[in-house]
Amino acid sequence: MLCYFCLYFIFTLPFGLGTLDDVVAKAEEFKHFESKNASFKIEGEIKSMLSESEYCSFGKLKTMLGKLERKNPNGFHCQRGTETNHFITEENLLELNQIQYAPRLGSIHTTVDYNLESENYGLCGYLDDFWDKFSYLNDVEKSPVELNPKLYLIWKFYQYVTSHHQDTHIPPHYTVYNQISGYSVFHNLPLLIGLFVTHVAQHRPTNELHALLQEINSRGIGSFNELGPGDVLLVTPFGSHGVCVPTVDENDNLNAHLGKSEVSLVRATELYIKPILQRVRPSLMRDLTWREIPGQYTKLNDSK
Repeated sequence: MLCYFCLYFIFTLPFGLGTLDDVVAKAEEFKHFESKNASFKIEGEIKSMLSESEYCSFGKLKTMLGKLERKNPNGFHCQRGTETNHFITEENLLELNQIQYAPRLGSIHTTVDYNLESENYGLCGYLDDFWDKFSYLNDVEKSPVELNPKLYLIWKFYQYVTSHHQDTHIPPHYTVYNQISGYSVFHNLPLLIGLFVTHVAQHRPTNELHALLQEINSRGIGSFNELGPGDVLLVTPFGSHGVCVPTVDENDNLNAHLGKSEVSLVRATELYIKPILQRVRPSLMRDLTWREIPGQYTKLNDSK
């Protein structure tokens, strides 16, 4: 895990990594290119077991959020990208009646905590179903993963962007995404390069960000995963990824081939890597946040 505060200095000091060439060289030194894809589409029987697809209109989304309203008495944690740079988001607490259908608006923090299963089960059918499908992992003694009881209902509107990042809000984990409605595009990059993209987005003019993304693409660095209704994605903890919701406008023939789409709706669950979780759990019991715990390195001999 790389500290974002430290990264600011790495990318800004005179002797730091100021150019893409600098960052690529350091990423090669760190062997970040060994993890070419931060996410993989799941197919076959596993996809059939985990997949759910159903068109979600804005009105249906509001109905679902209405059932979660009592668990969010202060409002829903929402993010909205700025008009001039979608990579920069502003955080807002919005009450249900304040949530309007608008570009670049969404929420990656609408959750249900199944630690309180008796109290919260039934609040969201999509997440209840996901919890049922995955909770058996906690009962398997030799399972290499442990389920995070907090599940996510991620909803976004067109032009929403989550800038490139590595998921470090909790200990190392895999994330399983099921795109229920609408579309998402995942841009996978080697870790340091993805973090450099976010740094440029936050601290340099947007024309430099645009040029950087074009240069990364022209060099063939990274990969894309495009998700539509029913698709299932596995996101690993090894690289970085950014996510955007494409605009679909049948009248202007803008991505019209995708079909009608109002809401990008995703359900997600996080699977902790158990050997690492067991090492840091004593520190977590001392009320340390994940970011305050020293780095943990575990060599797994079992490829499973």
